[in-house]
Amino acid sequence: MRRYHVFRIAVFLLAALALYSYIPIEVFARGGGCYRKSDRIKAELLKKSRIEKAVVSGRVENGVRIIEMKASKLAIEPGTIVANQGEKIRLMLTATGDANSLKICDFKVDLTINPAIINEVEFVADKNGIFEIFVIIDRVFWHSLLCAELIVK
Repeated sequence: MRRYHVFRIAVFLLAALALYSYIPIEVFARGGGCYRKSDRIKAELLKKSRIEKAVVSGRVENGVRIIEMKASKLAIEPGTIVANQGEKIRLMLTATGDANSLKICDFKVDLTINPAIINEVEFVADKNGIFEIFVIIDRVFWHSLLCAELIVK
């Protein structure tokens, strides 16, 4: 009887591995590259059209684009923020709950979040493209990661 269960588990794992290797990496993590060339070209065209159609977020004061964001336990509002290339951006983040830090790796932004106040960080959007914004929530027994996008035109 034990051999039968071991066999069922092995078949399940092989099926999961086959399914995982069949599905392109981009389904699981953005930025990877297992698509065919035609799929990559379509993805690049879609990315360019998203950048062109994007409407700039926030307001400009004294040459600085100010964008207000809210992080809760389940989401970041707004999920997509847009700025022009070369602009100085000030993110003003209000966090509720256990949010711990905000990261934008491509711009080397790392902000420790204090839930009691409005947290601010400034950086220059010197690269064109779509970038990930991560808010890390630390809990006693588990951690979670919230994601948003920064589109620089």
